[in-house]
Amino acid sequence: MKFYDTCSLLNLQEKAFEPFEEFAISTITLQELENIKTSAHKDAETKYKARKLTRLLAENEESYTVFPYDVNVKYTQQLLGFDDSNDTRIISTVKEATDNGKHNLLFVTDDICCYHLAKIAGIHVKLGSDEPEEDYTGFKIVKLTEDKLADFYTNYFSEAYIDFMMVPNEYLIIQDATTGEYIDQYKLNKDYQFVEVPYPVFNSEMFGMIKPKDVFQRCAMDSIKSNQVTMLGGPAGSGKTALALAYMFEQLEKGKLDKLVLFCNPVGAKNCAKLGFYPGSVLEKVLSTQAGHVLSSKLGSETEVERLIAENKLEIIPAVDARGYEVPSHCGCYILEAQNLTSDTLRLLLQRVAADTKVIVDGDRVEQLDMEIYNEDNGMKKMSKVFKGASVYGQVDLQNIYRSEIANIAEQMKY
Repeated sequence: MKFYDTCSLLNLQEKAFEPFEEFAISTITLQELENIKTSAHKDAETKYKARKLTRLLAENEESYTVFPYDVNVKYTQQLLGFDDSNDTRIISTVKEATDNGKHNLLFVTDDICCYHLAKIAGIHVKLGSDEPEEDYTGFKIVKLTEDKLADFYTNYFSEAYIDFMMVPNEYLIIQDATTGEYIDQYKLNKDYQFVEVPYPVFNSEMFGMIKPKDVFQRCAMDSIKSNQVTMLGGPAGSGKTALALAYMFEQLEKGKLDKLVLFCNPVGAKNCAKLGFYPGSVLEKVLSTQAGHVLSSKLGSETEVERLIAENKLEIIPAVDARGYEVPSHCGCYILEAQNLTSDTLRLLLQRVAADTKVIVDGDRVEQLDMEIYNEDNGMKKMSKVFKGASVYGQVDLQNIYRSEIANIAEQMKY
C-alpha cells in the first residue's frame, strides 16, 4: 500500500483516488493541511490545493487509512536519531508501521530530503508519484449532463477555477456529456472572474473574412486579439498558421502594424534526405525552406512574398541570425514552426521584441519534432511552463484538422 507524504498528496489531488487502491497518510499530514489552509505565509495556489484536497479526503473516506503519530512512533523517531520535524514524524510513522509487521508500505514523497532520510531509515521509498505533469493546453473542458448544468452554474461556476487549478487567460469550455456539444466558453480574467468568449472575426483583403471553425479556434482567435503573446499548438492542418497570418494582415492593412517580422529555424523534415547546398542569397535560401513554402502557399505565391518584403511589410529572419536584432516598435512578430526551437533559442527570439510588439508563436508541441534535440529541450514546452498565467500570455492547443479528409486520416499514422 502506498503511503503519501503531504507534498506528494498535494500534488496528486484527485489522482490519488483514481486507481481505487487504498492508500495511507499520517495524522501529521491532516494537521499540515489544516495549517496550510489558514497560513498567512502560503501562496493562494497552495491554499487552494489544501482546501481541495481536504474536500476530497472528506468525500472519499473509504479510500485511505490514517496512521496516528503516537508514543510508539515517537520512540521509533528517537531510535532513528532524527531531529523533530513534521517530515521526520511522517517518516517515523511509516517506519514504525512497517517494522511492526502489520503493514507492507511504499513511502511516496516528492521531497528529495524526505527521500534520502527514508532510505537511511530503511524504508521502501519512491521519489515522485509517477504521475507526469500534464502539458498546459490553455483550456479546461468540463463535461456535464443536462441535470447537472443548472447546479453547476448556480453553485459551482464562479469558483470552478479553484478545482480546475486554472490561471488567468485560461479558457473553460463547457460540454454536454450526452451529446458532445460545446455549450459555452469562458475565459478566466486577471481578477479571477469568468468572462464569456466573444465570437471573433478576422477580416483582410489578403485572406478575406476568417471565422472560427470550432470552439478551440474561437478561443485561439480571442487570445490572439486580447493578449500580447499567444502560443498556438496543434497538428498540421488545424489552422495555426492561417489564424496567425489572417490576424497579422488584418492589422497591417488597417495600419495598426507597420510590418510583420517572421522568425524561423529552417530544419529539414525528420528522417528525410538533405539536398545539400542551396545557392543564392540568404533570402533565397530561406524561401527554399519550409518558411518560404508556408508563406508562398498562404499568400498565393513566392512573388507575393517577395513583393511584401520589397515594400518593407514583411521581414524574414533565420533564428541563427537573430542575435542583436530588435523588432521595431509598432510591428508584429510571428515565430513559425517553434517546435523546432530549443528553449535557449526561443528565449533569444522572444527577447528581440519591443514593449508594444504583438507576438504569435506556433508549432506542433508534441508530435512533429524534426530533430531529437527538440525532444530533450523543447522551447514551446518551456515557454508554456514559464509564461503560463502571465497577464500578457494566452495559449490554445487546436484539436481538429480542417485541411482535407486525407490530412485528417493521415494524422492517425503517428499512432
